[in-house]
Amino acid sequence: MSRDLGHAWNPANEVEVYSSAAGDEPAAAGGASEAECWNAMGAWQFGHPRGVLLANGEVFVVFYAAVGVTRSACWARIAI
Repeated sequence: MSRDLGHAWNPANEVEVYSSAAGDEPAAAGGASEAECWNAMGAWQFGHPRGVLLANGEVFVVFYAAVGVTRSACWARIAI
């Protein structure tokens, strides 16, 4: 959670919602062009995370996760 719209993050507050056994996604660590990164995303096992704060103080998170070529839409509710 970032209190300044994503400019800074406090690692002490990190919560792991999903862990892929695939390791680092191709081109995710940087050093690739924008086109190379977009092309590599087709093989990623995780992506497009979004979260919203709910009225009860929880955070609702959606993302896609995959094993091999099967991708699923996933969600989690996180108590803060």
